[in-house]
Amino acid sequence: MQSPARYADVIIDLEAEYEFWEIYETQFQRLPGGGLTLAWLACLKIYSAKLNYPRDTPEQTLARVLFGKNMSSSRKDELGQLHRLISRRMDLLARRAARAKA
Repeated sequence: MQSPARYADVIIDLEAEYEFWEIYETQFQRLPGGGLTLAWLACLKIYSAKLNYPRDTPEQTLARVLFGKNMSSSRKDELGQLHRLISRRMDLLARRAARAKA
């Protein structure tokens, strides 16, 4: 299980994150769910859930993001992919914050 303090020193600059994902889309691949314009609300919910509930498992975090019980399985898959991308990004930001603090 991840440490509750894992993201304690992470500061999310939403403008910088939006720019990061814009560059990600142009240089690598389109974000799941129809690209950044359509995925940004889900991105914000994932960032919020990960910061506010650091003890949650990935499944619990994803459950906080799902927008209702009648969501299609393909949309759930897209949100799962987006969750994995953002989790990797936040892990990187947490490692950078830990190095800067040390």
